[in-house]
Amino acid sequence: MVQEKKAFSLSTEELSVVMMLCGYEQAAADALKNTRDWESDEQLQEVVGEAESLLRRRGYQNEIGEIDQGLESLIHLLMRAEKKVRCVHGKTVMLLHNMGSRKVLVQKCEDGMHSFYDMDMTKNKQGEKTIQDFYQLPSEQPIEMEPFIMSSEMFQSFSVAKTAKQINELLSEGEHPPAMQAFMEAFVKSGCFLNNFSLIKSDYITDENEIPEIHLFLPSKSCIWYIDYKEVDTHGQVYFYPTEASSLIQMIMTRIKMWFGF
Repeated sequence: MVQEKKAFSLSTEELSVVMMLCGYEQAAADALKNTRDWESDEQLQEVVGEAESLLRRRGYQNEIGEIDQGLESLIHLLMRAEKKVRCVHGKTVMLLHNMGSRKVLVQKCEDGMHSFYDMDMTKNKQGEKTIQDFYQLPSEQPIEMEPFIMSSEMFQSFSVAKTAKQINELLSEGEHPPAMQAFMEAFVKSGCFLNNFSLIKSDYITDENEIPEIHLFLPSKSCIWYIDYKEVDTHGQVYFYPTEASSLIQMIMTRIKMWFGF
């Protein structure tokens, strides 16, 4: 069991080395390879060696290679949690690993650093507060905005747009409702990133993940835009609905509780 009051913070390289030492070699290798383009296996091994040295200096590993017991327990919980929730806000990621008994192991990753702590999702509305804080959702009442529809063709172009210039070019093709223009302005201000959260079913033995649900949304000054793309294949349309923070948080918590069986 993860020690209740002991928190851990590890770089991606350190985390990968600990995963490797705990027997999760393939997952560790995949995590390392995703961090950058490695010029050679020698360069990769050099980074692994540096990470091991840092672990020893920080007291997470002793001289004979044994890992701190609390950290080792954390890694096993992280890897063996079958059900997870992944939250993305810009370039920051938060993973909730189901521990059972209404507790989750929270993993936050920002700028290559991973921090961990456990939490009771249903106690004193900690789950709602965590979601609110992570996504930095506006607390004020939203300005009334009209929903709008985007064609599947335009949505396809929008989904690969990464710059303000590309968005402006997309809007220059025909006339669009004011609500769509307001959404696009908010999208550009966000760095051309949509927020999302997804439900994940993980198998640590096969190192495979299933993602049955992905929800997309974008906070803005006027409201939070929820993007419903369920009918993109059948009707060729994507729906953008304005909503408020409390409604979005309630929806996210409902899906989390359903997924984790709370």
